[in-house]
Amino acid sequence: MLGNLPRFGKLAILTGCLAALLSCGGGGDGGLNIEAGVFGPSVSGTPDTFRGAGIVNDGKFLFGGPLAQGQQGDILLQNDKIRIILQKPTRNTGVGLFGGNIIDADLFRPSAEGGKDQFGTMFPLVNLSWTVNYQRLEIMNADFANGPVVVRATGILDVYDYIQTNIITPFAKIFVGADLYFSTRFDDIFNPFKNVPELKGLNPIIVTEYTLKSDANYVIIETRFQNDGETALKMPVGDWLNGSGTLEPFVPRKGFVRGAQIDPIAAMVYQAMEENVGVSYGYFYNPMQFMKEDGSLHTSTALTVSGVTPVVLGEGLLQVLPLNGGEGDVKVNFTVEPGSRTITRYFVVGKGDAASVIDGGFQALGVSKLRLSGVVKDAGGDPVAKARVVAIDTSDPEPANHVPVTVAFSDEQGNFSADLSSGRDVKDKMFGSGTYTIHVYKEGYVFAGGPKAGKCSGGSLDAATNTVSGVVCSLGETGSVTVSATEGGSPIPARVTVVG
Repeated sequence: MLGNLPRFGKLAILTGCLAALLSCGGGGDGGLNIEAGVFGPSVSGTPDTFRGAGIVNDGKFLFGGPLAQGQQGDILLQNDKIRIILQKPTRNTGVGLFGGNIIDADLFRPSAEGGKDQFGTMFPLVNLSWTVNYQRLEIMNADFANGPVVVRATGILDVYDYIQTNIITPFAKIFVGADLYFSTRFDDIFNPFKNVPELKGLNPIIVTEYTLKSDANYVIIETRFQNDGETALKMPVGDWLNGSGTLEPFVPRKGFVRGAQIDPIAAMVYQAMEENVGVSYGYFYNPMQFMKEDGSLHTSTALTVSGVTPVVLGEGLLQVLPLNGGEGDVKVNFTVEPGSRTITRYFVVGKGDAASVIDGGFQALGVSKLRLSGVVKDAGGDPVAKARVVAIDTSDPEPANHVPVTVAFSDEQGNFSADLSSGRDVKDKMFGSGTYTIHVYKEGYVFAGGPKAGKCSGGSLDAATNTVSGVVCSLGETGSVTVSATEGGSPIPARVTVVG
């Protein structure tokens, strides 16, 4: 929809505003003529019956959860599958400095059940050190009867000063011994949008639209950048992610990640760490936006700093921050020609596991896929709930390079399902090659002496429907160990260590 917006021209709204904006640092409208506030209809009916987008005017529409931040005046987007809170324009303390972004997300649940929000926030990354200070939220379509619901956020370029991104270079030197070069074109102290000719054309007004379809478990996020100059401008873009809650980060083709750097990154999934969390999240982007002339893709990178993960789209870390480099070694791929360019990302809400998130990401991206399904049973043939079924990409002949691509939780009947990439084209291959083995794990089980919890076998392929069904994952034996400590015949407290 952003493509239908009127082009920002060199109107009065821009007179002197670029200099005004870039001479300030941490907020305000920089003298720009944006009518600030939240506009559109309010929510209606009850939290259980409301569908669409609306301004929250009653606290009962705030679904809550361990990390819930929503307040009256924010905007709720809700369908039969998920519900999202967009924070009204504001200045915050902490990670998410500005409103206008996703702050709460959950599956749709009856109000009697209570919310389970575990998400922190996400917000745009612009030229490494900037983000968007949204001033205005407007509901463009509130009713699914008229198509997907849409909320437009309008804001200005502003410095992201919660984390000074130039600390990345000393951080890298201390912890990994690498000398990375941080260009002045990324340094807010240098004021590059005023002092770097290549960046002067960027219009400081930035527009993002959030779109929710009636049947989707994901929100489409489109951010448009306007180049009012006469030559192309280059700057890294992406998003800052803060998963926060009782979640662990999982990256397709890398598995559960512990290190600071993720390069390349196809998507970021936040899977529930505990069985009762009940929700998971994912960040995906359209990789076809970053295609090279030869048909291959510019890969994306991420680097976690202070619990916040900036994902830089279509850029390699050592291209943007060259090792032992200088100004002439900095390579930026993302280009905005005179006119505008929009980047598209997707925010997915899942059921607690990675698989339900990745399934939604595949639907959003149009990844060609195989549908895997089966059941988990114990040694006695009874179904097992909350087992983890892991698909491993085994296309590489070296076993050390076999990598997880998804994780599915079994339900109360032991059933599980997951989408696997068919690996047909460059986009599909970001998520898997098409050759997999299936493993099962559940704490407390061991199969035939271990170390695995069980094994998976069987399954039949239906090429017409691209499904693999009937997989049976059998867990091994389970048991419990009871330990008691006594002294002189009386029980005493003790520390017990089990070595396996």
